[in-house]
Amino acid sequence: MESNNLASQITKFVREKHRIVKAEEIYTAFKEEFSDGQIAGVLRRLRTTGRLVSPKRGYYENTKSSNVLAELVKDISNLIQKYNTSVPITVFNGLNAADRKKYTETLDKLMACQKSIES
Repeated sequence: MESNNLASQITKFVREKHRIVKAEEIYTAFKEEFSDGQIAGVLRRLRTTGRLVSPKRGYYENTKSSNVLAELVKDISNLIQKYNTSVPITVFNGLNAADRKKYTETLDKLMACQKSIES
């Protein structure tokens, strides 16, 4: 590859494929010059900053207008799932009444937002 910047190389590689790319393809393309740990770190950073999206585990594509909304819906769904099911009832019951009400209202707003985006 011509550049030492792995992040730009990966985004260019994915862009030039014009399709969703398996993570294995990315690792194979860059394993000569970079370690698996370096590649994994860059992929994680690119996802976190929004330069790449991962529509399903182990697959990547460049961020574009057609997949930004899908990524938003996925993030909201994950957030709702996390706070609606993973908070133990003992923790929820331990909140004072005002905080419990605010917690519930916030989740209700997120779920309403999710429903409006999906429809």
